[in-house]
Amino acid sequence: MDHEGIDVGVLLPVLGLYAPWADHIGPDLSGPMCQVYNDWLYEYCQADVARLQGVALLPLQDPGEAAKELRRAA
Repeated sequence: MDHEGIDVGVLLPVLGLYAPWADHIGPDLSGPMCQVYNDWLYEYCQADVARLQGVALLPLQDPGEAAKELRRAA
């Protein structure tokens, strides 16, 4: 990042964004998948919290669970 002049990296769950929208994945699986990803993302960003910012993955099949996971991830 220093070499390229990048001050902050925003990490998006690009492939993971598919999971909350997949018709064959229900909220019972989507919720835990998002939690595991978000836990990993948090740990990864600990390498440099000032420069690595993550965007949480939310289980969109269930708005209540999505709100719960958003609060947990924040």
